[in-house]
Amino acid sequence: MGPLPKSRVFILDTVTWSLTTYATIEEAIEQTPGMDVAEGGVPFFAADGSPLAPEFSEPARMYHDTNTYTNGVYSLALGTGRTLQDVLFG
Repeated sequence: MGPLPKSRVFILDTVTWSLTTYATIEEAIEQTPGMDVAEGGVPFFAADGSPLAPEFSEPARMYHDTNTYTNGVYSLALGTGRTLQDVLFG
């Protein structure tokens, strides 16, 4: 697998079927809460449509006794699976 993309990251919200574009991986991570990522339904894609996989160094956690949560800490790595084009048009 090649290096991570340096620009353009797409995030597909599978609930609303909306696509958001960010200029960098860092911006995409900053704007996408870890809890949403951990719950699924927020796939990331590189500019060429290839999948990116979140990797948590600190897990997102829900604390039901206090009704609070933490977003954890994650990064993005090259992933496997369906491309953005396949998801949208396949």
